[in-house]
Amino acid sequence: MAESPLFQWFALIVGVAFLGTIILGALKMSAAESRLRRGVTLGRRLLTAEEIYELYFEQPGYLKQEVLLLWREIADALEVDPGLLRPEDRFGDDIGGGFVLTPELDTLSEWAADRASAQGLDLNLQTIKTVSDYKNAFTRPQPRT
Repeated sequence: MAESPLFQWFALIVGVAFLGTIILGALKMSAAESRLRRGVTLGRRLLTAEEIYELYFEQPGYLKQEVLLLWREIADALEVDPGLLRPEDRFGDDIGGGFVLTPELDTLSEWAADRASAQGLDLNLQTIKTVSDYKNAFTRPQPRT
């Protein structure tokens, strides 16, 4: 039984609309995940490395080079501008999150494990919840002289 040309056009239009909906939904999910991955960093003032150190780490006496190296490591792994990070940012919630565990958080975990091994630290990665926790796991304030 031959189908009418009108029915064929209708089926084609419905099929294209269905496919378009799926494609737009996937793009929307990708954009939403990207926003989640950036998290609370949206709308923040971009700080320079010097400002980050002066605001958060100079008074406690952390070595500038060590802190900024760790700071940059976090930013690189999470694909976030380091000037947007803050010590209280929580991994997976505020930054580096998505609908599921992200490759960026996996990368940061691998780097943390490698760093802990190289420094001879027995580190439970589950205890590192924030940017500050990451820094504290690998560096300490220097005593004032």
